[in-house]
Amino acid sequence: QSKLLKTGQTQSYNEEGMPVNDGSIKDDGYYQAGADRNFTRDDVNNVVIDNVSGLVWQDKEYDGTDTYDRVTARSAYCPYVLIDGYLPKIEDLFYLANHGEGTFEPIFRYGAPNIEFISDTTDNEDSSLVWVMKYIGDLDGWAGQADSGPIRCAKDGNPYRGNFSNNGNDTVEDSESNLMWQDNTVVSNEDNKTSWREAIDYCESLDFANHIDWRLPNINELYSIGDRTKHNPAIRAGFSNVVSRNTKNDDYYWSSTTSVEQSILAQVVEFRYGNTARLEKGIGQAFQQFAYVRCVRDK
Repeated sequence: QSKLLKTGQTQSYNEEGMPVNDGSIKDDGYYQAGADRNFTRDDVNNVVIDNVSGLVWQDKEYDGTDTYDRVTARSAYCPYVLIDGYLPKIEDLFYLANHGEGTFEPIFRYGAPNIEFISDTTDNEDSSLVWVMKYIGDLDGWAGQADSGPIRCAKDGNPYRGNFSNNGNDTVEDSESNLMWQDNTVVSNEDNKTSWREAIDYCESLDFANHIDWRLPNINELYSIGDRTKHNPAIRAGFSNVVSRNTKNDDYYWSSTTSVEQSILAQVVEFRYGNTARLEKGIGQAFQQFAYVRCVRDK
């Protein structure tokens, strides 16, 4: 059983951003890979429980209006609001995004999705910055360590952290998500940029490491292999091949997840920092964009 949540996307979209229901696009909406999203709300204590990880999330009415800097939130605010509460990592905040809704999980009542929630993860290049999560567009980013911002505290649980090992055959396995990753030199060949649909088709036809059931990873899966405590490359230990350069800012890898806010765009991850962005997928769009490909399969 994977501890990595599904993205929440249940609809497939083509390159032009149109819904597709005939199975011709093997994207996130087609596979819907990962653990079922399962949240419940405790109205007495004003918290939301993630029943997969066991994390308990603050959801009081003043969320998003009371603002604190990272140090104050970490040392004083979260332990006060929730007994044994803490400021969550950027990954925990990211996995709250429901990519079928284009916001955080709908069971949460408080906190506007267009504000940036502060995490306890310091930037991997500039220690004066801290990672933040904005749920409109499902994008992460940065703010100053001393900047005040909205806080959503967490407590308890056994959240997904990943446990990666290199198999010695150009693949990497994660025992917490039960995924196997492609990690040969193809994924870091700078001549191998493709369109989004080409990336999907490449993974679907890939015959590699004695397996033929590869697919393009969804955004939660792709995000999970980033290590935001590292820089250039910001990728988990065990991986040997990745494109990450100081001289360019377009070394993105495709995910199979469409941005529901603008369905002509797909979610991508860049491994200089491990951050997300969105690129145009489609033939016929004003500016079709290209990115790298790393395939994944379920063990």
